[in-house]
Amino acid sequence: MEAIKVLSDTKDTLKIEEMSEFQGKLKHRSPRQVQELAESLKKEGLIMPFVIWKHDGKNLLLDGHGRYRAIKYIIAEQNESDGQKIKKQAFPVIYIEAESEEKAKKALLQISSKYGNITRKGAAAFCATIPQYTAPAIKGFVRKEAIERPERRNENNRSVIRISIPTEMEAEVKELLQSVSYIRII
Repeated sequence: MEAIKVLSDTKDTLKIEEMSEFQGKLKHRSPRQVQELAESLKKEGLIMPFVIWKHDGKNLLLDGHGRYRAIKYIIAEQNESDGQKIKKQAFPVIYIEAESEEKAKKALLQISSKYGNITRKGAAAFCATIPQYTAPAIKGFVRKEAIERPERRNENNRSVIRISIPTEMEAEVKELLQSVSYIRII
């Protein structure tokens, strides 16, 4: 791997070795989650810049710990030559000003906190044009059964078809399907 494709543009950049983690054990990432993000970075590129608080001569990460660990993982899995290329790569950063550690922690929490929830209906509509894409944010919201599962048959060798419909249309669709003699709703 030559380098990680970067899809954001900022005036400031840092190498991964010039950054230090700040959040401690605030978030937990399993090795699998780090590996999945690493695969996403290799395939899709780095989209978001790192958010840095410059303090006491250190570049402390306020946002980007997962990307940081995934890039470290990519470096470790590469041969020495390719790993060195990624170590030398400059990544986009933006700087946050905070006059104290307390204010930096508050900034990190504001960045990391969810101030909204993804809904099944919203995720399905948003992802309709990218049905093959998977990401942790949409796992459990966008169903891939039609793509991933072969046709099912019951004990009478009849096809079993699962459909997904908006809740507000359930009664209307059930009524329509019940009017067809060879369809049984289970």
